Amino acid sequence: MNILNIGSLNLDHVYHLPHFLHLGETLHSTAYHRFPGGKGLNQSIALARAGATVTHAGAIGSDGALLRDTLLADHISVMPLLIHPAEPTGHAIIHVTPDGQNAILLHPGANHTLTTEHFHAFLAPLHPGDPLLLQNEISQLTPLLHLAHAAQLRVTLNPAPFTADLLDAPLHLLDTLILNEIEACQLARLPSDTAPHAALVTLRQQYPDTTLILTLGSQGLIASLPHETTPPLHIPAHPISRVVDTTAAGDTFTGYFLAERLRGTPFPDALRLANTAAALCCTQPGASPSIPRRADVLAALA
Repeated sequence: MNILNIGSLNLDHVYHLPHFLHLGETLHSTAYHRFPGGKGLNQSIALARAGATVTHAGAIGSDGALLRDTLLADHISVMPLLIHPAEPTGHAIIHVTPDGQNAILLHPGANHTLTTEHFHAFLAPLHPGDPLLLQNEISQLTPLLHLAHAAQLRVTLNPAPFTADLLDAPLHLLDTLILNEIEACQLARLPSDTAPHAALVTLRQQYPDTTLILTLGSQGLIASLPHETTPPLHIPAHPISRVVDTTAAGDTFTGYFLAERLRGTPFPDALRLANTAAALCCTQPGASPSIPRRADVLAALA
């Protein structure tokens, strides 16, 4: 089954620094790289490398040919991809420290030129029950969620980066919600130091009909199916020898999990495989270039 991803596309400018910048500080970077990125692009590539058939819809500027070519290289359809004549391609400034942690400054560019007219065109070829993947790096998310619900699509949202308007978005319409522990606290309107299990309990009350997955970095993940009364499922993190760069780990998890579920993989097994893929992603630099292929993930699981 084909999955449509309406998602962001960014040029990632990655600077390796001895530590994150302090106010007023100037640092020399120890290395610089430019990578194709954006949560949408990363998740499409993760889907494709996990074996799914993917169509990517979104917008780039005239300077975004690298992103289009990157999608094509992984056999992702770019038929709905728009090229905006006046806006630059979205881009990110990413700072990476020696322990693999990152801080990201994002400029949306062409990603925020999408309109409801574009969404109507993107969704027109789909049928009830088809899967749709979304993130929060494009414009007009709330109208898009209503359109997708009216079309009876199965919608998965990764609500990153988190913005205040998500608090009023119709997230109860979602089939699946994949978020990290910080985003979970924000969405549940809880203090940032709230325990993940407590945040999950609150989200389960808010969204009883939605599959909820909280990724916890080195602590693995917890997940809950709709209307489940048993304790949430906990999947420990897959062990790796060294963390190089965590930039696309969450995107890798999202793409792999969805691909496995479309393949018919049982829920716990899909979570484990996606968790392993995310861990392997952390062992390589960059965003989309670090996303592993399914054969490597299966080998790591074995």
